[in-house]
Amino acid sequence: MKFGLDKAFIICFEMATTTRSLSASYLAKRLGITPYTARMFMYKVRNSMKSSENFLMVNRVEVDEFVVGEKKMARLGEAMIPRKKKLW
Repeated sequence: MKFGLDKAFIICFEMATTTRSLSASYLAKRLGITPYTARMFMYKVRNSMKSSENFLMVNRVEVDEFVVGEKKMARLGEAMIPRKKKLW
């Protein structure tokens, strides 16, 4: 890749959590990479996600952990990461 692994994870996170359309030019400006690089990486991620359609979850699906209640977000640099709400 032409950029660091941290930027790749940020792009994947933004693609997974953004409900509206996500532009490559916005990510390029935010992460300091070229719009072409952002667009091509987003294309590769979308292509990789298509293969999961072949392996649907059927029968029994086990979940390791989950959070009930509202999520609060904490800033870490420019990345938004979820933080669990403290109950007591």
